[in-house]
Amino acid sequence: MHPWKIWYDDGTTFSNEEGNPEDAPIDGVQAILQWLPLGNYNIIPSSDYYWWLDDRWVYGNSNGLERFLRKRDKIAPIIIYGRWTSSNMWQQAQKEVHMCIEERQIEEKSDLDGSS
Repeated sequence: MHPWKIWYDDGTTFSNEEGNPEDAPIDGVQAILQWLPLGNYNIIPSSDYYWWLDDRWVYGNSNGLERFLRKRDKIAPIIIYGRWTSSNMWQQAQKEVHMCIEERQIEEKSDLDGSS
């Protein structure tokens, strides 16, 4: 599983270091940062819905979520929900996401750097 961190509208965060995707609080998501192979990262912006697909978070609207749910075939999905918030709160979450990247607070570990 690639490292990830979620920012919420109440100022809290939750990451893979604190639990599994199914342990994440489900409401108030503002952004998700996840590290990808080869040192790349993905910032998932504000959205209505986020769901765990294979080994990563993806996002979409109600149509995307509906298509995802139809394909799950008896597997309980992990779904978390975004929420509109004030511009100031949203901007603060985005600022923290970028600080996390700059400070390399989470990153993909690889066999190449000897840390896995």
